[in-house]
Amino acid sequence: IKEVLARNSENGAAKMVFAGYNCPFDYGFIIELMARNGDKVENYFTGQFIDVLELVKRGSKEGRLPRTTDKKLGTMCKALGVPLDNAHAADADILATRELAMKLHVLGVKA
Repeated sequence: IKEVLARNSENGAAKMVFAGYNCPFDYGFIIELMARNGDKVENYFTGQFIDVLELVKRGSKEGRLPRTTDKKLGTMCKALGVPLDNAHAADADILATRELAMKLHVLGVKA
């Protein structure tokens, strides 16, 4: 991860906004990973989040989404027809979260 982030910085990219599903949970792991490798997350990320879980909560409250028993990633993907193969595998969750975010945008739930 550090190598990818470093390449991004070397190419003149600005600090990044962290996006995901329940960002504070994953961000904590990133902070620890960076610290174990002698670096700081602040060197690469702005500290701002685009949290798709928060968008789901907002969209549900606004009545833009179907009612569900919970707001878990798998539940919301199923409710909105977003494929999620191999749930809880990082790459599968990332792809599903991206697709879910795009679906929410189309439904009028914006970040």
